[in-house]
Amino acid sequence: MKRIALAVMVWPVIASSHAADSAKPDDFYGTWKVTKIVAVGYVSTSEAGMDALIGTNVTISAKQLTAGGDVFPLEHHTVIASIVDTDKDPDLRLGRIPPKQLDLPHLAPKLDAGCMMFYKAGDRLIFGDRGAYYSANRIH
Repeated sequence: MKRIALAVMVWPVIASSHAADSAKPDDFYGTWKVTKIVAVGYVSTSEAGMDALIGTNVTISAKQLTAGGDVFPLEHHTVIASIVDTDKDPDLRLGRIPPKQLDLPHLAPKLDAGCMMFYKAGDRLIFGDRGAYYSANRIH
């Protein structure tokens, strides 16, 4: 009887820790509202261009990515979802902004959509566009 009770108590811990070790593209699918600029690295757009994305929606689906009115088809890209070490992630290192400045945990789910990289920090989405890094909240 004690063995069964122990197994029942341990199972949720094992299941929840396993879930944190994997990521699926579906985890990122939906519509996200861009709320703010989190950090700025080497920028290839104007300040007005960066600010224009705030308040817009980013929609991610299996077929396309829509950001700030631009549509990027994903049908011919291999979309990869994984858990990454944010301190060693080559895409973040390229931007030369420390993950802590982006409020990213040490291990974070990442969606590589080919044209853009997305990271999840709790219930927020963090992504870079033309040198600026944004935070977005899920709305659908």
